[in-house]
Amino acid sequence: MTSQSPAQSTAVSARRQEKQDGRPIILHYVPDLAALQGRRSIALCGEPITYDQQATSKGLTGGKGVICPMCDLEREQLDRRYQDPDEPIWPLAVSLGLQSLIEDQNGLTVCELADRTGLDVHRLHRELMSGQVSIDHLQQIAQACGTDTTEALKWVDAGKKAIRRIRTRQHDE
Repeated sequence: MTSQSPAQSTAVSARRQEKQDGRPIILHYVPDLAALQGRRSIALCGEPITYDQQATSKGLTGGKGVICPMCDLEREQLDRRYQDPDEPIWPLAVSLGLQSLIEDQNGLTVCELADRTGLDVHRLHRELMSGQVSIDHLQQIAQACGTDTTEALKWVDAGKKAIRRIRTRQHDE
């Protein structure tokens, strides 16, 4: 598991905008693994995105790219939550641990996980971002990742340790 928060390990993706001359290309934050050509994912703002390298490159280098304000806000809030010692650690650990299990260990995006589990993609995204995952959804996530609930909880524990390291490092500096 990496010690970065999901917000720190995001790539920028653009939604393709056909025949919108003069309009900016909206850039969204998506997980790095979604940066592989054609991967469906959910941006930090909750919008479904299919990564488009051509549109992203055009938005980043052409000067017409504008980062989605909601993605930017979510990214800043996540960074603050991971570093805030007053923020309860358990929901953050559930969020970080399960996302690491899904993305880092199994190479799945939230959209692909939703397809495997049969869960609503937007609800699954909200649950993972907030760390409020019900036990039956945890079991479905674990099964879709080829493991059991106990192993999924080990990832949550690893997330808790990573957050403590982040906070300890911040406190020491």
